[in-house]
Amino acid sequence: MKQYSQLPLPVNSSWDRKTYNPISLFRSWVYTNWRYSWLDKLLDNIINPVNNFFEGIANIIKWAPIIYKDKNWDDHYIFEILKFKLIQQRKYLVENNRHMGIEQINKYITLCLNLIERVQEEYYGMEYMDYHINKYNWLDADWSPDARRLEIHNISENYDDYFKKYPNTHRKILIEGNKHYNEWNRETQAMELGRVNQKRCQDLLFKILNEKINSFWD
Repeated sequence: MKQYSQLPLPVNSSWDRKTYNPISLFRSWVYTNWRYSWLDKLLDNIINPVNNFFEGIANIIKWAPIIYKDKNWDDHYIFEILKFKLIQQRKYLVENNRHMGIEQINKYITLCLNLIERVQEEYYGMEYMDYHINKYNWLDADWSPDARRLEIHNISENYDDYFKKYPNTHRKILIEGNKHYNEWNRETQAMELGRVNQKRCQDLLFKILNEKINSFWD
């Protein structure tokens, strides 16, 4: 599973960086000296469409690998598109460094990227499996000569360490479990703890996006 770190912030803003592009220099000179003149409007009508065209071509090339690998059968690929978009937006915003809250933007987008990784990998939902050892056997099934059934034997478990890692959540699921299950065994508790933690991870991702996405602008 990939772990994202915050991008290093440039020492200055893109506004303060010198450019040696003659077209950009001429455009800036016209804008400074003859703003809203016919020449200023003419350059807008020429330069902006050309820039948009080449930016569009660059976007097609950039997104091509993501679109090529896209599938429609589960949520993994939805998160792949969201993740790639956040990566590109974070890169653009941080490199330009023109937003007063760029440190927070860098922090929250990075957090979202790491949460998406954990959602895609079922990190918390499968975590309980690190605390037990099972033996798996494929046996002939009674209902059909061609069918096989899976037999699982628990060799050992150390769920106590897992429960201690999330004591408050474990306490809550015990209370709920005792209301609904006659036999609330340790493996069932561990599986439910993983399910709850996985849901909290996804809920946190969309909570951050809901509260912060409007600040992800330049």
